[in-house]
Amino acid sequence: MDRGNLADVNYYEFIRDVDLYNEIGQQLSRSHTDNFQNYSYKPRQTNATIRSHAPDDLNDLLARLRRVVKEKRIRVAEFMKDFDKLRHGNITKQQLRLALNMAQLPLSDVEFNSIADGFATQGKANYVNWKDFCDAIDEVFGTKELEKVSPHLALEQPKTNISYGRQGITA
Repeated sequence: MDRGNLADVNYYEFIRDVDLYNEIGQQLSRSHTDNFQNYSYKPRQTNATIRSHAPDDLNDLLARLRRVVKEKRIRVAEFMKDFDKLRHGNITKQQLRLALNMAQLPLSDVEFNSIADGFATQGKANYVNWKDFCDAIDEVFGTKELEKVSPHLALEQPKTNISYGRQGITA
């Protein structure tokens, strides 16, 4: 313990007490521990930032996620279905956040809350319908069950361009 402090260990004194100084290792061990004698702790600086994006609406956010999923070829459903043990199509908001982080789709709090509100499960508080969310994202790869709906249906490409507060060209 470092001078009666129960939470910290004085590394310098610990090495001095533990090391056996014999003729061979005495100089090396003493020189190593002496390097820590005047050590002062400096917190590590990081360049990490907290995302603060605010989409215009849910469609704008889904467009951004579609673009990322298409570029990286991510199958979002693979990260979410493990949380849904009974395969009801619903997971908690916390599980959704974990799944999106595992899929390397970081979201700001505003973005996440937009998704959680947009795909909220009716009648269950704090639950999200992940199957509908994944279907909305996976539209970028093609329409699901097109052969059952209408094989002659003219399809349009889902939105992948985002605005995120950008304004159009003025006159």
